[in-house]
Amino acid sequence: MKQEKTFFETMTGALSPGWTVKLQSHLQPGQMDLGRFQVRLYLVDTSNGWTAAAAMAPEGFDEARRNVVAAGLAPTAVLDAAGQAIAQLSRRQAGAGDAELQQGFQLVAAALTGTQTFKAVPPDRRAGHWLYQAYRGHDASTICRPVFFGAQETGFCSPEKC
Repeated sequence: MKQEKTFFETMTGALSPGWTVKLQSHLQPGQMDLGRFQVRLYLVDTSNGWTAAAAMAPEGFDEARRNVVAAGLAPTAVLDAAGQAIAQLSRRQAGAGDAELQQGFQLVAAALTGTQTFKAVPPDRRAGHWLYQAYRGHDASTICRPVFFGAQETGFCSPEKC
């Protein structure tokens, strides 16, 4: 519980100034509909307070699931890989524009589709805020838990409203 308290204190302090936003290199101004990006993904490592955020269209979950099936990966393998990615990215303090961070978000989107939390949210209500929180054990293992909440905000959630 102490780590979680410290994490939320750190996150609140770090998120107050705002987010650094980078568009993926294949997105060009005038050729995209950013209004469709109604899903906000947040990667969180509670052991050191590292966070990263991304946005995508709700259909991105379907694409992530198809990629997992096409690759022949077991859902547990995807969950493990997502947790390991968060641990590695947070150790490096990866920031916006980092290519490996983009891969981490893709893994997390795929991992979320295999969770009970994801399955409990109706497909037409998946727009909102998805947190994937990583907790590290004393043995260096990583356990991740999803959190979802819908919000009226069109951008990333401010600490005061999350």
